[in-house]
Amino acid sequence: MTPPLPQAPERTPESVAAGPALTPVGAPRHPLRLTTVVMAALALVVLFGLVGFQALIVRNQSTLDGLDAEVVEATRANQRLRFQVAELEAPERIRQVALHQLGMIEPEVVTYLRPIPAAELGPAPRVGRGESS
Repeated sequence: MTPPLPQAPERTPESVAAGPALTPVGAPRHPLRLTTVVMAALALVVLFGLVGFQALIVRNQSTLDGLDAEVVEATRANQRLRFQVAELEAPERIRQVALHQLGMIEPEVVTYLRPIPAAELGPAPRVGRGESS
């Protein structure tokens, strides 16, 4: 046989008016403290994120500064090389190299050839493979 179940205490109007002396299980005792901790953690995560982005910006800016310096140096080198090419292509320099280094001589008379217009030449001779003239 099973033992009888315990009886609930009788409810009297005084006990109902006083209310139960129970506290809810699992309810936070200090909801403001939990909210404060969560907000502080969120603020720290945001601050670390901002610091990380600032570090990324600084690193990329230093890379850009280095590239700008390389561009300036390359532009200067390009200008020097263009000036050097202009000096080397100068007609008087070419004439001096031809006379003194290559042993060429200046002609006494310069003869200019004039091309004959194609209409005066007539048709071009046809030369085929394997044909003998």
